[in-house]
Amino acid sequence: MVEKTEMPEKKRFFAEGLSNVFKINTKRIVLAIVCVVLLILGMCSYDIIEPDERGVSVTLGEISCDEPLEPGIVTHLPFVTKIERFSVVPMTYEVTFSVGDDGAITKDMQTVGSTVVVRYNYDEKRILEIVKKYRKSSIIEDAMRDCIKASLKEITGKYSIYDLIANQQDITQQLSNVVLRRMQDNYPILINSTTITNFDWADDFDRMIKETANRTQQVKQAEQEANV
Repeated sequence: MVEKTEMPEKKRFFAEGLSNVFKINTKRIVLAIVCVVLLILGMCSYDIIEPDERGVSVTLGEISCDEPLEPGIVTHLPFVTKIERFSVVPMTYEVTFSVGDDGAITKDMQTVGSTVVVRYNYDEKRILEIVKKYRKSSIIEDAMRDCIKASLKEITGKYSIYDLIANQQDITQQLSNVVLRRMQDNYPILINSTTITNFDWADDFDRMIKETANRTQQVKQAEQEANV
């Protein structure tokens, strides 16, 4: 039979053992939390800029670099600074102007539509300007659309509708020069090429062409029969 004096001693040993285990577990938990926090901070304190990208560091809404960041690993303050990346790979912008209000009017007062394709990319040296003014690419593309539309109307007005196809290369070159000058001077992009891929016109003009061709063919046949 265990004496009563032994019971408090056993309880004391049990309590001390339990306390030591709890202390050890608490230290491990704290250590684990610290490791997780450090890991998160480490993961959030760097970014990787790909070879076809350029970066801009933004700290609390303000640009915090003087030059675009080159490809590679970039370290920064976690949660306070973020790296905005921009691809410098050429992009394609295609716009179609339908026959109607968007169409251009030729010298002989015919309305024509067209499809224009522009290949461009961001100017690496002016990447900071994109962050300051043109975070949305739609701003640049909307400006490009307005530029192309105004330029096409001006250039197309110099030709008759019959001359459009024959002079498409010349018209394309004129349009390319205007888009190149106006867009590159005012926006941080480089224009690689501008191409008119298609002209379109009203169905009434198609019918008129067919009727003219038919009449011409009839006249030729009549002349041939008369000569026989």
